[in-house]
Amino acid sequence: MSAYQVYSAPSECGDDNNKMTYLTLIFSGSYFTYDLIDMWYRGLLEKDMCIHHLLCICGILQVLIVGGGGYFVVLGLFVAEISNPPMHCRILLRNVGLRYTKAYEFFEYMYFMLFFFGRVIIGHPVVYKTITCSSNPMFARIVSCGILLQSYQFLYRMYFIFNSRIKETMERKTKGIKISWFEPIPMETLKTCDFWKKSQGKKEHLP
Repeated sequence: MSAYQVYSAPSECGDDNNKMTYLTLIFSGSYFTYDLIDMWYRGLLEKDMCIHHLLCICGILQVLIVGGGGYFVVLGLFVAEISNPPMHCRILLRNVGLRYTKAYEFFEYMYFMLFFFGRVIIGHPVVYKTITCSSNPMFARIVSCGILLQSYQFLYRMYFIFNSRIKETMERKTKGIKISWFEPIPMETLKTCDFWKKSQGKKEHLP
């Protein structure tokens, strides 16, 4: 929804929220609220994700109340959520036992690239446009800066996991272990790998 509006129905600084903006923000705000409550109920809510969701909810609520500035929040949603499809694909593959496959690696590297592209390459211009638009609510401008800063926290985590993936690939090549798209590496082979042994005692968490 945000991609459609960004490329097909862009707005300028000072424009009122249009119908598409309202629909996108109401849909997204509802999701963030549900997800926050659901993670809390299931005992999965971590501090950084709690702050992230509360910032998003408050920013969306303010532009909905004042009736303007919503397009800049939609821009923020686009750059922040562009990496979500491959992120969820890799989690689904991991949950069905396909962690050590080419398909998993494809979606994980795509997730890394899109996250960097969205949060860094196009994220900074979007934040700049948001904070320099005088008609945007002050809190919405503060939230855009807060989300950008939190992105660097996530990127810091990704850096170490990306490095471990490179080491994993190098070890597989050194040992001549082949990997297929949807056929996981046999457990007998994995048990001989240092990267698998390290993964058993370490929880890897990505946003």
